[in-house]
Amino acid sequence: MSYLSELTAHERLTVDNATIDIFAAFENGSDLIYEIWERYFSNRVQKAIESSDLAFIGQILWAAYDLMSDAIRDYHLMLGHYDEPSVECFLETAKRAQLTADAAKAREHAQEEMRSATYDLNNADAIKLLTGKEVSA
Repeated sequence: MSYLSELTAHERLTVDNATIDIFAAFENGSDLIYEIWERYFSNRVQKAIESSDLAFIGQILWAAYDLMSDAIRDYHLMLGHYDEPSVECFLETAKRAQLTADAAKAREHAQEEMRSATYDLNNADAIKLLTGKEVSA
């Protein structure tokens, strides 16, 4: 990576700040993959892998994949690569999450408004306002 030597200290800091979490995810994914390789596939005599070990290997590989694919998505998000499939999916999910949050906020606001509107009403009037039903004492 000789091109990094051409960066100023400020530019290197900018790159580091922008990519530190992405790099950490790749580092963690790499460590997980290396652990599997070391434990099961290094220069030792290859033995049959137990089914319980296969499940463990699958979990580790999935965790490594998940870390690394999230890092790749975050890299594309950071650089504005809006047409990348993982970014498109993330943005659609974020829109749905924002709508859900907005709906929850609106519901909370409406509930607070209704509560406030009933503070000075007698019980029968409060029930009528909140439920639309007439009650008699």
